Amino acid sequence: FTAVLGGSGTLNLEITNFGFGPPMPHVVNGKIISTPRLAGSNLGQIEFSPHVGFKNVWAWPFPEAATVGSELQADFSIAGMGTEPDIWNTVLRFFVHIIPSNLWTKSWFSIGLARISQPLVALTDFFLPETHAMRIDILTRKGQRATTLQSHESFRRCVGQSAA
Repeated sequence: FTAVLGGSGTLNLEITNFGFGPPMPHVVNGKIISTPRLAGSNLGQIEFSPHVGFKNVWAWPFPEAATVGSELQADFSIAGMGTEPDIWNTVLRFFVHIIPSNLWTKSWFSIGLARISQPLVALTDFFLPETHAMRIDILTRKGQRATTLQSHESFRRCVGQSAA
């Protein structure tokens, strides 16, 4: 989950847009598969932390959904993302639904859409506190569950700690 991009807006918008094009890798029944048009689909509400609360999320092709899920021999693994205000989630899901997936993979389209939307995102960011959160749930084949949560007020710290 992310609200306000801490100055990295255009690049993150471009990366997000590109992600809606190709088939999305994830784990189903213990095997890595790639599903066309899965990115951008509604995953419902997820509780990130008491500080962040419940947020709407949509599927997005973070590679960890496939790589970590496979390494941990998970039956199922999927990655999602959400943003604030929630209207952006609705707009994104609508665009992904109506725009053909091959357009999202074209640089001119994804970069162009990022540049068009950047002023609106920057205006919205002016009114929101910067908040970023990640939640990872693991369910083993034996039924054991583990959850890890982190939230920060800095995009760079959240990504940096996750990468570490």
